[in-house]
Amino acid sequence: MKIKLLIVLIILFCSCSRKGTIESRKSEIPMVIDLLSEPESEITRLSDISTNVQYFPLQTTKNSLIGSIDKVVKWGNRIYIKNSYSEILCFDEKGNFIFKLNKTGSGPGEYKYIADFDISSDNKTLIVLSNGKILIFNINDNEFKFEKSINLKSPFPSKIDFLPETNNILISIDPMTGLEISLTLLIDFNGDTILLKPNYYRFEKKDKLIRGMANESLHYKFGKVLCFKEEFCDTVYFVDKELNSFLPRLIIDSNGKGISPIVRYDSEYARNHGNQIYWVKSVMEMPRFVFYTYEHNMSRYKVLYDKSNKRKFKMAYIDALKDDIIGGPSLDISFCSEDKAYCFVDVLKLKKYTNSNDFLNAKVKDNHKKQDLKTISELLNETDNPILVVITLKK
Repeated sequence: MKIKLLIVLIILFCSCSRKGTIESRKSEIPMVIDLLSEPESEITRLSDISTNVQYFPLQTTKNSLIGSIDKVVKWGNRIYIKNSYSEILCFDEKGNFIFKLNKTGSGPGEYKYIADFDISSDNKTLIVLSNGKILIFNINDNEFKFEKSINLKSPFPSKIDFLPETNNILISIDPMTGLEISLTLLIDFNGDTILLKPNYYRFEKKDKLIRGMANESLHYKFGKVLCFKEEFCDTVYFVDKELNSFLPRLIIDSNGKGISPIVRYDSEYARNHGNQIYWVKSVMEMPRFVFYTYEHNMSRYKVLYDKSNKRKFKMAYIDALKDDIIGGPSLDISFCSEDKAYCFVDVLKLKKYTNSNDFLNAKVKDNHKKQDLKTISELLNETDNPILVVITLKK
């Protein structure tokens, strides 16, 4: 009898503790960044935010030509790059080419184009989003092997990502008709809905056409957390695996001046009020920093938010950071993954810069690596693939 009573008390205690944890998690206050406030100053040097930078030429072969780069995912010791040819190329972390996916067509395991892709946390599965379906490939040592596809219902998503450490998939839909029931769904490997966020921004179109924009749905990963932002909402949400819910992570507060549905369906309103609207184009988060870009009154802005001291810094929109660590050309952070930031430098740009007086006279923190960069530049041909730049950010 005493043993049974003890078991009951333990169950009740655990249940109450879990309930308390859940309520505590739900009541956590998200971080708030005021979109309209002026940054304190400008960051121009890479050393202000980084402790190290490395340059890796991506191996150039007839099978590994890149063109432009649309997305980068890094897991473990592999880097996956989506290029403008609707291919996904796999390199090791030193830039050596391993294999690629090139399955354009209309047969099983083939696609017309790649809208988006992601890699599972265990580096064993690739998902490809294309023309109303998700294609699933197993990743072996030297190939992507087709497993199956998931057919999707209209309206079709534009963004896709694995929920870290699971086989569940987050998909996001751009508000193209105004009548979408949901813009964000979490689905399983069979395509069944696990979690759905209702669309609170439905509208009926006034014009015959609805204007579309780039990067309407935003996704990013921060460690083991998957986050997303819908176009008409200031809040960045994350998927809470334990609570099986979408919870606020941060708010980029537009003070009511963010883009709203009326801009999409009323051309007269858009013409008369376009210069008053703030539109967030991208968000990336790292352990210490949040990077985001936005448009206002026909101008584009790039901002760094330092979470450690809650300070904002503006950055140039193009060529934002001067490499004062080893002396490379000015850099723009394009992707973040596994606590690193990434960008790419065109070979011709690197060669021209390392032959300039600016490079020769540059004062850097590591002169030995500066000379190594000069050697790398001299060994490359102008038609080679871009150089991968890996930036270790301050914590």
